[in-house]
Amino acid sequence: MDFVENLDTLVKVLTPLRFDPAFNQIFSDKTQPLSNSEKFLLKMEVNRLCKPCRRSIDLRSYSKDCELFEFEGIKHYLPESAQSAFTQLTSAFNHQYTFYVYEQLLASYKIKPKQAEFDTKSQRSEVEKTLHSHVEFGQRVVRCEERMNYVTPVEIFADNLSLSGKTSDISITGIKVKLLGKSNLQKLQKIKVRFARWQEKFDRPQDCIAEYQVCWLDQTTHGDSLGLVIVEESKSELTEFIKKYIRSYKRKYRLDVSNTLHSVRNILFEQLYFYGCESIPLFLQYDGFDDLHIPYLLSQSANQTAISYWKDENNICQLRQLFKPSRVKEMLTQLTPVKHEYVFCFTFKQNGKKYFFSATQNELEDRQLLEQFWTYGAQNKGWRVFKIQLHQADISSAWRPVAIPDSAGSEIKTRNLPLNHKIKACVESCSHFALLIDVTNESAKNSYAKHKVDAKSLTELIAFKLDKLEDTQTRIIRYEALGKRREVRIAFKTNVKLTVNDIVCEAITVNISVHGLQLKLKTEVNIQEGQVLLLDLPDLNYGEIYGLKSLKYQAVIVKPEHKVLSLKAVGADNLGVKVFKNVLSKHNAEQQGLEKAIDGLELAFRNLFIYSTSQSCCFVSFNDKQTYCQLVESSTPTRLNALIERFKGHSQNSLEQILISHLRRLDSVSSNLKDELVLYCDKGSVKPIAWLSGLNSENIRLETIKPLLNTGAVWVIQFNAFQLSEADYKTVELELSYLSVYHPAAEVKLKQYLEGFNLAFTLVDITKEVLLRYRMNSEHIAANHQKQNEFVFDVID
Repeated sequence: MDFVENLDTLVKVLTPLRFDPAFNQIFSDKTQPLSNSEKFLLKMEVNRLCKPCRRSIDLRSYSKDCELFEFEGIKHYLPESAQSAFTQLTSAFNHQYTFYVYEQLLASYKIKPKQAEFDTKSQRSEVEKTLHSHVEFGQRVVRCEERMNYVTPVEIFADNLSLSGKTSDISITGIKVKLLGKSNLQKLQKIKVRFARWQEKFDRPQDCIAEYQVCWLDQTTHGDSLGLVIVEESKSELTEFIKKYIRSYKRKYRLDVSNTLHSVRNILFEQLYFYGCESIPLFLQYDGFDDLHIPYLLSQSANQTAISYWKDENNICQLRQLFKPSRVKEMLTQLTPVKHEYVFCFTFKQNGKKYFFSATQNELEDRQLLEQFWTYGAQNKGWRVFKIQLHQADISSAWRPVAIPDSAGSEIKTRNLPLNHKIKACVESCSHFALLIDVTNESAKNSYAKHKVDAKSLTELIAFKLDKLEDTQTRIIRYEALGKRREVRIAFKTNVKLTVNDIVCEAITVNISVHGLQLKLKTEVNIQEGQVLLLDLPDLNYGEIYGLKSLKYQAVIVKPEHKVLSLKAVGADNLGVKVFKNVLSKHNAEQQGLEKAIDGLELAFRNLFIYSTSQSCCFVSFNDKQTYCQLVESSTPTRLNALIERFKGHSQNSLEQILISHLRRLDSVSSNLKDELVLYCDKGSVKPIAWLSGLNSENIRLETIKPLLNTGAVWVIQFNAFQLSEADYKTVELELSYLSVYHPAAEVKLKQYLEGFNLAFTLVDITKEVLLRYRMNSEHIAANHQKQNEFVFDVID
């Protein structure tokens, strides 16, 4: 992985000392100011650089004086100076050739190291299988112990039977065993396991026998595979021996990190969805009667348009008025886990004021104003059709552990502690999660505006005008995707004086992060990339220190034509780092709407959103070479998910294949694409009927759908495209650092896989809205709903 810049100096200091007997104390002293996450990142990078390296270095293209230089059976071609450097560098690692030696030599010639490669075809196959496996939002595979790929013969004794097998994975308290034949073992059965080769090799006659319990059993024609966990009473010297054995040999035999890879892939898909989704996630506080409040709303760049729609002329968000207690109460009477309702809305502007109107189908029919509201509303620019998906919030999902075993380091154990009381109090104030989805189809406006509206009807529509809030207590939590950045960057202006070669010039900051600045120079100055400068910040203070002086920063990017300069802090004790950390903390507090920022609040609510969302997605790799689609389902059970499961068994084409075929037929594919797929279902099949955009008029669309209702069930799925941002690697930096040490090729493959996707679609079931749009009566809609239930049959509504 690309290592965090501000820790790079510490890496260079600590790596050559890795084999020093006092390393642990040195590490502790040098890293006191760092967080647990930073300590873990640092430890993983040092471990990676200290791994034995088998790569050959050939500098013949960079130097004419290269000679064959052989070390530990590896042939290198190096000039004499590089040979001396090689020998000097290896001396710090007990004369071992490590990745630190390899990368330092290449860096001296400004050569980038080669990407990590798989050792075997089976390794590549295993990683590709993990990457292409089923994806579900919120799904994590978490282990408490490191598991090592290790094969050793074992004997299993159970009920007077003796079975032979071999381990494939071992951990401190568990093993995975492949038997040489079939067995009659049962789940939860207790058995004895003898590690035969360990007994002979290490002369441990008693310690290499222990009692285990069968956790899972996979029976195949080639033999049984067992997952075993050691029985508590058997934990003794054997577990201590295995712990030391894994610690000593995990570099040689390679840790099984498939769970970390699986979880990282899921998290990155979740972030791509989170930062691209145009829907509005809201957390409600509802007592079941008349008291309803929206404590939190999640905001990012993609849903700004939707949020702005609900802001009045004074920039006050009016979403609380959309969620009337009576509406929510009626929705909660629905039997499905996810409740849903369509709300028809329009806005009206007059004399600098913005007015909001909203109504559900039932509310309009009760007043016999459905046609009038639809017709007048659809003629307005502010016409919208929203779908609300609502269900009870699972507060426990606000906490998600890092997908690294606790045994990997004390830092991980600390990082995996439960939520603190401040965050817990915030999330526990929320009783329900709601997702507000804009399902408006611009081409369908004419289907709503079918009647004329007289003046009397217009007066009656006032009943659906929302009473505007003068203020709101809703806290909008704003998120920024870091992508390949390592730190949050915010716009911030303050005066700067910088000294360059004894010349003092003035500048002003454009933006800041904790360890970096971007400056706009007031005059032209000759500054070279890599040059160390001294900065004065006359208008800032740290505690009682006012007018900070002589702060060391290094020029990273210089754009003289624009007088723009990007800098990074030099030194672990740089006072500028502490100052800008405070500035960002205050900014964070303002963003949260709190007097003081609550560290970890954003992550807790993002976890809640990912686990609670009722949307599914398709991620598409769409280019000239290949087209590939990865379907990601929500973890919340929905009728759409049930349909997708039935689709797999009842159709020759998958939903992904249908989408790909549709994209190939289009002249162009953009992130603004919104289309609706009609599916027809009966007991024997699921058939794609049409994409509604491919039908030339609303009448043809109506005539296509209407006959289908007489014989089977109709579903209409809306596909809303959104452009993918860069993967937010900051959110998984701990897991990536772990992969970079124990399976670097998997880390490389993961990034290549994700960067291949360039488009994504959210999937929304809009069947009822489409049937309403084309004036199907309530009996038709209810009958179709029942047929849908019969088709998916494990969902009761």
